[in-house]
Amino acid sequence: MPGIVEHKNKPMKHLKTILTIIFVVSAFNVNAQEFSFSNFSWNFGWNLPIGNFADDDNGGAKSGFITGFKYETPIEESGVTWYSEIDMYFNAMSDAAKTDANFDATGATIDEFPAYINIPIAAGPSFKKKFDKFTLTGNAGAVLNFLKMTDMEVENETVGFAAGSSIGGRLEAGVENDNTAIFVRYDGFGEHTLEVEHEQLDGEVTKEVSTLSLLLYYKF
Repeated sequence: MPGIVEHKNKPMKHLKTILTIIFVVSAFNVNAQEFSFSNFSWNFGWNLPIGNFADDDNGGAKSGFITGFKYETPIEESGVTWYSEIDMYFNAMSDAAKTDANFDATGATIDEFPAYINIPIAAGPSFKKKFDKFTLTGNAGAVLNFLKMTDMEVENETVGFAAGSSIGGRLEAGVENDNTAIFVRYDGFGEHTLEVEHEQLDGEVTKEVSTLSLLLYYKF
């Protein structure tokens, strides 16, 4: 099967699970201390895969959409805001990547190609500079990302993929007013290992994910 390598056990798997739990709890516990619904915002935007994620011989992802929610809490007397955010990125495979995959799969035809669903949880500081009618904002953050590939159909057989996770980083800059904001974002989610789910296959695929995005926010 194209792109599938022999399964290898990961000795750090349990440590990674523990770090995942710590990251999620820490990200949202900071903001829960002074909860206010008015600190929520909803986003929708467009993402462009870059690097290996866009390479037809690797991820082969094409541009897709994003939606998610952000929660912000000002840190008292510091001038800095702490944010936590969860998003969903969807990207299908490009036509060129599909052609390459079928060419590489000698003797087998792929009838339905997988798509990529990324669920990143981000947290970090937000630095704001206020002016009369708008605010300039710069954000940095650590990201825990979960990657799921949808099922692949190969000659009437279904090949599934377990979700994988990785820790990466985020940088973004934007302009805000009282109700809306527009941001440009870079995400480097890192390399994810996904185990193949098929009764006759014991292997895994690795996908490195990075994107550039343009997002619009609406503040509640």
